[in-house]
Amino acid sequence: MNMTMVIYTLFVLVEMILHLIRHFRYQKAEGETLMHAQKMDIRLTLLMDLLQLPLSLIFTRFLNLFSAVILVFGEAYPNQLAGSYAGDRRHGT
Repeated sequence: MNMTMVIYTLFVLVEMILHLIRHFRYQKAEGETLMHAQKMDIRLTLLMDLLQLPLSLIFTRFLNLFSAVILVFGEAYPNQLAGSYAGDRRHGT
């Protein structure tokens, strides 16, 4: 596990807590009239929050793969245009 996944998991947990707080506040305000709809809504919301974790796991693995595979052009092509966005201005390239 890397730090990106840990931080994203913390954000998802905070998001779930905020959704639960919002759900309980609205439940108190509306009473019994829409209880079943609210129960289904909060289940779906929490499920979608949880499904962010596998997606973020895949995304962080791609980040790790690309950072390990993609070469750093500045090291591979020093003093050339491929080595940086504008090239090395000292040599006029």
